[in-house]
Amino acid sequence: MGAPWWVVAIAVVLAIVTPGTILFVQAVVPQDSEHKRDLWLAIIRFLERRRRRRWTSRNRQCAAADATGASQHRRRALRSRRPGAPSAVAVLEPGGALQ
Repeated sequence: MGAPWWVVAIAVVLAIVTPGTILFVQAVVPQDSEHKRDLWLAIIRFLERRRRRRWTSRNRQCAAADATGASQHRRRALRSRRPGAPSAVAVLEPGGALQ
């Protein structure tokens, strides 16, 4: 009787949600291995299409930045740098000079 109420509430929610999740997955995922393979292939194709679409939109943004000027492109490249990416950003000026 010494357990806080929120611990009991979390345990009850997990006791209800876990079997429901297992039953849902068993109902949705096909049992035949050939159908499972088809499902995985469809998921992989979907993710690949989404990745390609994302890269093409980024390429369009870079092309638009080149049309508006190299200084905006430089700012956008610095702003969009992800953590872990190299810190030096090389920008090719319209005249062909590397800055």
